Amino acid sequence: MSDALSLSAGSVGAVPGPRALGPRLALLAALVCGVGGLGSGCVIRSDSGHGMHATITDNTDNSDISLETIDADQVLDTDLGQGVGLFVEYSTGGTWRLWTSCDTSISNSACDFQVHVITGAPLGDITSQGFEAGDSFDLAAADELWFYAQTGTDSDAIQFPITAGAHVQVELWVDGAESPDFVYWVGDGVVHEGAPTQPVEFAPNAG
Repeated sequence: MSDALSLSAGSVGAVPGPRALGPRLALLAALVCGVGGLGSGCVIRSDSGHGMHATITDNTDNSDISLETIDADQVLDTDLGQGVGLFVEYSTGGTWRLWTSCDTSISNSACDFQVHVITGAPLGDITSQGFEAGDSFDLAAADELWFYAQTGTDSDAIQFPITAGAHVQVELWVDGAESPDFVYWVGDGVVHEGAPTQPVEFAPNAG
């Protein structure tokens, strides 16, 4: 299969192609069009019934955090159950959406996602989509949240507004392991599979 992207006035497309990454499979997303610097101290997340512990490394000076462009108003799509991914989307006006996919149809096991988000502006109302038992989010501060999801062949998502153009920093653990390779987003018209650093910081290229 080819992973080449094609650009047109109405859409950007990518042929799905699973690839092996450790014990899980990451799936390249297909994309269709639709509708400040951050710091992170050293924090250890206590067990809140999710069975895993996430440790945030100390990146206070931002020297090891990659700054990535994210395109506005691009919607990611994938075959649920066929690969592992945390998909990050940004809409003009400042609304962010993060959603999950697992390789359950292949592995016969669910994925335990832990996502840590720090925003460059106070968070507005956080909404959830597809939540079931075992899925939750915690507001840790006015600009910080945790998103927990146990995803099988479904998808779990959170959405939140912040000031338009403000940056967002994301860290991901899957089954308790640091997993930046499973982060997907669209930047400069290209579907990016895998963040180069943990955490990764996203900068919208439109308001």
